[in-house]
Order: sequence, then C-alpha cells, then structure tokens
Amino acid sequence: MDVPTNSAAWFAADAALAVERWRSELVASSVPSRFVPLAARDCRALLAAYSELYENENENEEAVDDAAERVRGVVRQLDAAIAAFGGAAFVKLSRSAKDVAYCEPGKALEKALAEALSAAGITGSETPSELANLELIAFMTAANTCLCVHSGAEAATLLFAKSTRVNQDMQRALELAGCEFPCCITVRQWVHIRPRDEFRAFVYCGTLTAVSQYYHHCFFAGLAAQARAVADRIQAFFEQHVKAHTPVPSYVVDFTVGDEGVFVIELNPFHVSTDGCLFRWDVPDDVAVLCGRGSNSITHLPAVRVVTAVPPVEETHGQIVPYWQRKIAEYWASHR
Repeated sequence: MDVPTNSAAWFAADAALAVERWRSELVASSVPSRFVPLAARDCRALLAAYSELYENENENEEAVDDAAERVRGVVRQLDAAIAAFGGAAFVKLSRSAKDVAYCEPGKALEKALAEALSAAGITGSETPSELANLELIAFMTAANTCLCVHSGAEAATLLFAKSTRVNQDMQRALELAGCEFPCCITVRQWVHIRPRDEFRAFVYCGTLTAVSQYYHHCFFAGLAAQARAVADRIQAFFEQHVKAHTPVPSYVVDFTVGDEGVFVIELNPFHVSTDGCLFRWDVPDDVAVLCGRGSNSITHLPAVRVVTAVPPVEETHGQIVPYWQRKIAEYWASHR
C-alpha cells in the first residue's frame, strides 16, 4: 500500500484492520475483547472533557472525576466492559497508550520497575552491556504492566488525558473519516505478555514472508536457538487460524508465542508507517524479503530475525528516556 498516512485512503485501510471489524474466526484466535463504539460527537466530547488534563498534565482527583462525569455514558460502558473481564483490562483505540507508560513519570511504573529489576536475575557480575540489556527488558516489562486499567474513569484518563498517540489518532479520525466514522475503544481481557514472547509477522499477498522479534532492541537469552521453531509455530497457526479470515491480502500481524499457545494481538497495514522491527523498509533487500522475493524465499519461509548478541550500552540506553534512566540508577544506589 503506497498512500500517504494523512490521507482518507490510508485511514480507511487502517480502520479495515481494526479488531472490532475482524471476522469471528479471527476474533476467536485473539484475546477476548469487548468494544465501546464512539460516534463523532463522543470523540469531540472526550477530547473536550479531557483537554485541560491533557494540556496541563493535571491528575488532580477532582479534575479527573469532573472529566469522567462529562462523558459518563462512555465511562459507564467502559466500566461494564472492564467488569466483564474481572476488573482488569487493556484498552486502546487504533493504537494503545504505551507512550504514557514508556515516557511519563509515575509511582505505579516506579513500583513496577523496582519489582521487575528485582526479578531480573541480575547478579552484579554482568558487563555494562549485559546489565543495560537486562535493565531495558525490566523496563519494558514494567511499562507494559502499567497499561492495565481497572475502571472506566482510569481507562478514559489513560487514553484521553495522557496519551499523545491516542489524541493524535482521534483527531485524525475526526478529520478523515467523513460520514463513515469507524472509531471504537477496544477493551481486552488483561493478559500479561512477556516481551520475549511477542513477534511481528509480515504477510504479502496471502503468504507469511517474515517474522521478527517485536522488542528488537533487546537480547533474550536462548531465543536465537528457538527462533526457527517459533517461526514454524507462527506459520502453522497462521495457516490454520488467520490466513483465510483477514480483510486484505497484505498486512502486518503481531503474535504472542508462549507456553499457553499462540494468539493474535493486532493487525497493521503493510506499509512503511508500521515499524519493521528487525526488517527495514528503507533497505531494498529487506523489502524484497518482506515481499517474498528475498534469497531465502527459495528455501524456507518465513524468514526469521531475532537479536543474536547483547546490544551496545548506548543503543540500549537510547530506548529509555532520561527520567527513567535516573530512576534505575537510584534503584541500584539503594539496593547495593
């Protein structure tokens, strides 16, 4: 798909892959989900209600309650959906609010990060690169944990008061959708996914051509030896549960592959705007692989790439904003 991301055509193509539009067979291969549809007036009301909190980074409890009351119809629907999953859920629009978890200071992430560092198996004998890699894995684990919400007000605050990604997506929907307004909050049963278990796969004209480790700045011990087996599990699952049930022939699909099996996380456009992880859209040989024309397409599809060595410190630290680098340093200062 070669269209600009600010066009109505791109918006329509992206919206066609949204989980609320999946066929039932594909839904059954993913995490249990419920949906809160939004009309254009709902989106405008949400943006207006949370604009002050978003612009001023205001987390005052009274201000949060006031914003929730102004959009209480949407909040009540979110409450009901979250309650259906036992009171813990992951919420998103077209994209999640992971920019909040990765960048924003907060006590919840600080606590989760301390727990993840404590559980990381760090002995003190690691090289600087090995230590930085384990710290990054702990940070990603903690940040993902903080995307779990327990109420409609918490979900709405996360999405509309805190997340730049979500605000941008909603503004784009209002600008580009026209009379068809396919905007929806997806509420998913909370499932903890280890960073090492998430993979991005590329499908071109109905063929699974490539698989990449999703968290491609991390080295996971033992993953390189398992990479082909993981790709084969994804291939088998794709052929049985995904291939015949997607709305377009070319797309990018995220999977989790763990002890409990394989399931689909989300679909994205087969487009340069979708992160290629360990494949680069600006490298012709990589694009050839993604389109099934690479040299290894003659032997064994899908091509599979994982990080095979511990990255240098500067690359790893570049994935953590300075605030959280300081918090990691403070953690070690108080635990050694």
